[in-house]
Amino acid sequence: MTSAIVDARGMACPKPLIMTKKALKESPEGFAVLMDNATSRDNVRRFLDDNDIGYESTDDGGTYRVDVKGGRKADESELSHPDAAAYCEDTESPKQGFAVSFPSDRMGDAPEELQRILIEAFCSTLPDIRPYPESIVFYASGVHLVLDDSPVLAGLKRLEDEGVKMLICGKCLDYYRVTDRVSVGRISNMYDILSSLAGAGHVVTP
Repeated sequence: MTSAIVDARGMACPKPLIMTKKALKESPEGFAVLMDNATSRDNVRRFLDDNDIGYESTDDGGTYRVDVKGGRKADESELSHPDAAAYCEDTESPKQGFAVSFPSDRMGDAPEELQRILIEAFCSTLPDIRPYPESIVFYASGVHLVLDDSPVLAGLKRLEDEGVKMLICGKCLDYYRVTDRVSVGRISNMYDILSSLAGAGHVVTP
């Protein structure tokens, strides 16, 4: 049972996340964060996911609890996303930007050779589109697009170099037994993938 409690009930973002970051340094054995705001809970979970910090999340009658697993003391300089304010979403503002979803390594209903030609053309053209997509997700057979022998790696790496977030379904990689061949993007989970799609203004699926 987690001993340390971070009580962030009644507080708006970024305060719960700031308190979480502080606890990561002061309570390396693990701790629990209590919140009564779903947006703050989601932002704390995104922060932990982005920094590969394990946790369990529960909801008990309007009190959201995130149990952060222990392991080692966290140094803020090691966190890939240390800016707490950047995780505060304005839920009243209209969604901006777009995401690209790749559920397949082919494009369209056509002969297989044409499907390959189309997906390569799509991926090579995507870096020339402005603005860039907010995120790109790969799942099902779409994960083959990020492997070391993919014909579209050059275009995807251009986008990653420009800061476009790329999330790859870890379960799909495990299914195809190709996890060790990923050459671009970040291995992720369905929660992150769904959150990325849900947070986009619109989703493009080739």
